[in-house]
Amino acid sequence: MVKRVAFLVTVAIHSISWGLLIYSDRSQSSMGSLLEKLRRVMVVEYREFPSDALVTKVRTLAPGEADVVILKDLYYMAKLQKDGLLQQLPATVDFQLVRPIHRDINKEWMPITFRVRSLVYHQGVDPTLLKSVNTYQDLASADLKQSLCLRGVNHSYNIMLLSHLLFHWGFEPLVSVYSQWVNNLAKPYLPNDRSILDAILSGECDFGIINSYYLVQLLNQNPRLPLGFKFLDDGTGGSHSNGVTWAWIKGSRLDHQVIQFAQAVYEDEFQISYSQLQGHYPAKQSISLHFFPKMLSDPRLSNVTWNEMMESIDDLERNWSHFSIP
Repeated sequence: MVKRVAFLVTVAIHSISWGLLIYSDRSQSSMGSLLEKLRRVMVVEYREFPSDALVTKVRTLAPGEADVVILKDLYYMAKLQKDGLLQQLPATVDFQLVRPIHRDINKEWMPITFRVRSLVYHQGVDPTLLKSVNTYQDLASADLKQSLCLRGVNHSYNIMLLSHLLFHWGFEPLVSVYSQWVNNLAKPYLPNDRSILDAILSGECDFGIINSYYLVQLLNQNPRLPLGFKFLDDGTGGSHSNGVTWAWIKGSRLDHQVIQFAQAVYEDEFQISYSQLQGHYPAKQSISLHFFPKMLSDPRLSNVTWNEMMESIDDLERNWSHFSIP
């Protein structure tokens, strides 16, 4: 067990502060500016784990052994919340800073950034065909036979996309559409989103479903690449989103430090710098997205809330056999 002791911090305002222990599946280097700011007023220890190992670790913590958890994907936060391992954030943490669909109804977690999982395509694709693809259902059209590339369905990114669509469409329509996606594959499942982009650029497929930040990162390196992006409609007017979230671990009593953590996370400077570094959208809704490539600078988001799609994970996984793997 980690012993919690008061650390002496030499700062003008706070002479003594408890150390804040953060568990995360995000690299410490990516959070550098946030940690630097926090360390001006408190001692911060930051421990990195792979996502699955992090969930397991939090499940085994003694009360008060850690304070904040940061996770790259709602899939993992949903596990911790379901197990009752989170506690309601301090009352002064302002949920109005983020979009309504991204607010936890239990007030136990908040987003740091978000991304959209939607359509990437080669700009050389037939314009008439491209014009016909505007919804996730449209990817099931026979006109797209042997033109689609997808990542493996058992990855958390696709689990959350399918959970979202399951909540809004229902089970049978989802299975029907997904089976047609599989029929339209140009090649077997690819290992990651970057390989989808590579396959499109090499002409192996015309369309793919990816997280938006992979394309942002690539276009920042080479804006001339012949790639485009569309915000597909799920039936509510926008696309699926997911994101990096943080929460207060149950048993921690460091409410003052958690409030300071929240204040630092939602300062414009960190929201912008972290978003630019990762290619993510800042969760703070007041921030301009002028630094994004134009095609990605006006995300159209579904009305399905993050709580709603988290509720569908168990139903999806209970019926996993219906989602064939080529």
